[in-house]
Amino acid sequence: MLGSGHYVDGLDARQRGELAAYLNFDMLGSPNFVRYVYDGDGSSVGDPGPPGSAALERLLGDYLNSRNLPYEPTELSGRSDYAPFARIGVPVGGLFSGAEERKTRNEAVRYGGTEGEPLDRCYHRACDTLANVADTALDELGDAAGPCAGARPAGPAGRAVGRSPRASSRSPAGEPPGWRRSPPRVAGGPAR
Repeated sequence: MLGSGHYVDGLDARQRGELAAYLNFDMLGSPNFVRYVYDGDGSSVGDPGPPGSAALERLLGDYLNSRNLPYEPTELSGRSDYAPFARIGVPVGGLFSGAEERKTRNEAVRYGGTEGEPLDRCYHRACDTLANVADTALDELGDAAGPCAGARPAGPAGRAVGRSPRASSRSPAGEPPGWRRSPPRVAGGPAR
């Protein structure tokens, strides 16, 4: 969060106004994973993100639903790189596969893995190397992240989320309803 905070603090008003959204794709390959989508509208856990965050939640949820991949909402708790962007009112959203929290019985039934064990036993430890990445989680969540970086969901009144009015009115074939292509101006964190 130090890097994203430094980045946001260095932006002038014009640069801040050009940000359409911040997409957080940190920790996508946790070995004992759960597919989480940040709860942008605050309807399931915690408080909502800035306006436009609910549309990002729908965008990612629609993608996972279109692939028959179950997911859970996760709170915008401020524990990741999206926090400084949310603080300045930029819509935030993203995916997460888990950290030190332990997998519940229901999650083990839904996603496989080991109940009672951390979702990522190596979170912030020396063993957090490429050998600790779950290829399945990275593949599924990476596939969901990819199209999101080049598309923005339609927000209220059919306008694209963010401040750029250049979104097309067409959705490319094979993408969930509500997706719109436009040249993205999106700040994103490091993927893992």
